[in-house]
Amino acid sequence: MHTNTHTHNYTHTQLHTIKHTHTHTQLYPHTITHTDTHNYTHTHNYTHTHTHTQLCTHIITQTHTHNYTHTHTHTHYLSLCPKVNPLFVNLQADTQIDKERQVFYDASLEYVFKIQEVQEKKKFEFVEPLLAFLQGLFTFYHEGYELAHEFEPYKQQLQFNLQNVSSLVPDQTCSLY
Repeated sequence: MHTNTHTHNYTHTQLHTIKHTHTHTQLYPHTITHTDTHNYTHTHNYTHTHTHTQLCTHIITQTHTHNYTHTHTHTHYLSLCPKVNPLFVNLQADTQIDKERQVFYDASLEYVFKIQEVQEKKKFEFVEPLLAFLQGLFTFYHEGYELAHEFEPYKQQLQFNLQNVSSLVPDQTCSLY
């Protein structure tokens, strides 16, 4: 059995932080600081598996997995209107960031799950031919044992005949098994 597995993983992460500071002295006697964060994550997973079995069966398995995760917190945060209420805007931004974080955690767990599936598949691809080899080996030796057991009466008869011949001819030595 020949198995070729090609796995290509590509991860590209960009993090942009834009910080705006506005000072309002007429309306507000303090400094208002807005921090906008832009996260962009691109993940591309490609798995190609080709299995060829020469036991009168042809199995071809191709698995293509594409995972794309795009997080655009920056554009959503900028689209929120800061003129309404800064606390409301911060609450919406925090809620959006929490949702994006949950999506990221879910994607991470899915990635780990897929890696475990590939590892389990590798184990089965190793164990199945090994079990077939052991089955053939034990079957061969079991049949050999049964044939030797069936041949036992002929072997005993041959030994008896050799002993009779050796007792008739004392000068020649016959080896007995």
